[in-house]
Amino acid sequence: NNRVFITPRIKMKYSFAEKTDLRASIATGWKMMDLLAENPALAASNRKITITEKIKPEESLNYGINFNHEFEIAYRKGSIGIDGYQTRFMNKVYADFDSLAAQVLFYNLRNNTMSSSVQVEVLYEIIKQVDLKVAYKYLDVYSTINGENMESPMIDTHRLLANVFYETYKRKWNMGATWQWDCKKRSPETTKYPLGYRMPAYSQPYSKINMQVNRIYKHSEWYLGVENLLNFVQHNAIISADNPYGPYFDTGFAWGTMDNRRIYVGWRYKI
Repeated sequence: NNRVFITPRIKMKYSFAEKTDLRASIATGWKMMDLLAENPALAASNRKITITEKIKPEESLNYGINFNHEFEIAYRKGSIGIDGYQTRFMNKVYADFDSLAAQVLFYNLRNNTMSSSVQVEVLYEIIKQVDLKVAYKYLDVYSTINGENMESPMIDTHRLLANVFYETYKRKWNMGATWQWDCKKRSPETTKYPLGYRMPAYSQPYSKINMQVNRIYKHSEWYLGVENLLNFVQHNAIISADNPYGPYFDTGFAWGTMDNRRIYVGWRYKI
């Protein structure tokens, strides 16, 4: 049957000063979920897919605020931004990876799913021509199943990022380094699996560092970089990797990088 969805949206902005703004918004939303597109790991998994009921459109109420302030300390400019948003689902199409071994169940959850996020980002020129960016993100996504709040799998609740960027006065050289830290993530339930195929309940936290140096000419550019400087690698990311045609084969447990440290060099030419 055809349905009509009305999705009102309200946005507000208030300026405390020339460089200090507060924004707020509230809106409703809906969408038809594509089960495979939003769960891409299922395309490389032998999990049995079961749709237990007629899937209905997802409906939600979204609201949040954004605060942004530009400042100057010791004659150097910077800014701070704070975002806080929450989504309450009136209906959520839930992908249940926990109830049955080697299966995923899809069904509607009504008024039982919540997503909350907070992000803080600070930009500052720490010394002349050296910019520092530091960001922290908190993400809390859970669904209430049989009266128990279930943390959504493979969601990193805490994430930190720091980036340092330097550029010479005449912009012939620039270099940047990025450090990213991810906290532990809950893995889908595997206690019902055979002993050799069980995974830890949580992943481990890890850090990753990428760096790159660029030498810029009028029409070309040389660059040298390194990815995954700390050489952290997730091992045993695939269940039943020795039997890809078996019922337990599953690639949906990848939570970290699986590439070793990589050093690269390259050249670009601008036409």
